[in-house]
Amino acid sequence: MECLAEVRVGVQFDIANPFVAGEDTLALFEKVRHRIGYLHVNDVARPGVFEFVPIGTGIAPICEVLIRVQQQGY
Repeated sequence: MECLAEVRVGVQFDIANPFVAGEDTLALFEKVRHRIGYLHVNDVARPGVFEFVPIGTGIAPICEVLIRVQQQGY
């Protein structure tokens, strides 16, 4: 991300994808929060697998991410 420090580039943040990739969703959110242009809300059943489940029934920290984006005025 350092190479993009001076570039105006936004990101689409997907709440569940970091879990599938073996990353921490909230840690990644904090790294890119100032660049989020779009938010993709979905949920997965377990880490490492694209097994989508109804929102709120899986492991993605949906409520925490929504609270954080609201706090920053998204």
